[in-house]
Amino acid sequence: MDKNKLRAYLLVGFIIFGFGGIVYENTKPPVPTYEGVGDGYNGDILVKIQAKKNKNNELRILNVDVKHEDTEAIAGPAIGELKNQTLLKQGKDIEGVAGATYTSEGYKDALNDAISKVK
Repeated sequence: MDKNKLRAYLLVGFIIFGFGGIVYENTKPPVPTYEGVGDGYNGDILVKIQAKKNKNNELRILNVDVKHEDTEAIAGPAIGELKNQTLLKQGKDIEGVAGATYTSEGYKDALNDAISKVK
């Protein structure tokens, strides 16, 4: 077999395997999103989590998104800290943030509500 044929076969093989990887990546099911609502200082706190349970039935939280009506100067940093705790601890066993008690409690209530919906 000459070098040109070998190169052609290798090129075709790489192309086929490359497309196979793209098709596999596009066929993965999306991670479900679950929502929960809690009462903040100035209104509702909406927590959306992307989560699933692994083979051992353990919760895996992959992403947290929060919408709130509380004062941004106080609630913003607190929400950031609460989101970090949620992702690090992978659950609802998180601590409130000092100075943002209502926001913290509302976030925890919303998180618990969202987690209760994970199948």
